Amino acid sequence: MRCSADPIEKAQFRQKLDLHQRKADRARMVIKDDNVKSQEPSPINTVISIDLEQILVIPTLTHSQMFYSRQMSCYNLGIHISDNSSAHMCLWNESTTGRGGNEVASAILNVLQG
Repeated sequence: MRCSADPIEKAQFRQKLDLHQRKADRARMVIKDDNVKSQEPSPINTVISIDLEQILVIPTLTHSQMFYSRQMSCYNLGIHISDNSSAHMCLWNESTTGRGGNEVASAILNVLQG
């Protein structure tokens, strides 16, 4: 936006940025409201936050030969259930399975089933 010399283009970028920020603020408000509702004595809704972290490679060495060696990829899925404030970390490596939708759904199902 700062690099553009055209004032019309700058105005368009500014409008897009403003819209993006309004949507982000609205999403934060909805999440906050849902978290408050899930803390009620008999909640009708539960808020579950899920984060699949970036790939972790092991071993983590800085030796120059490790650059050419094959490293194993590990996947970490964090799940937080807000109504009972429980946090779960699901960790698996590439020899077990990948990190596709089915694998993530299976991890979530395992956590929800207890």
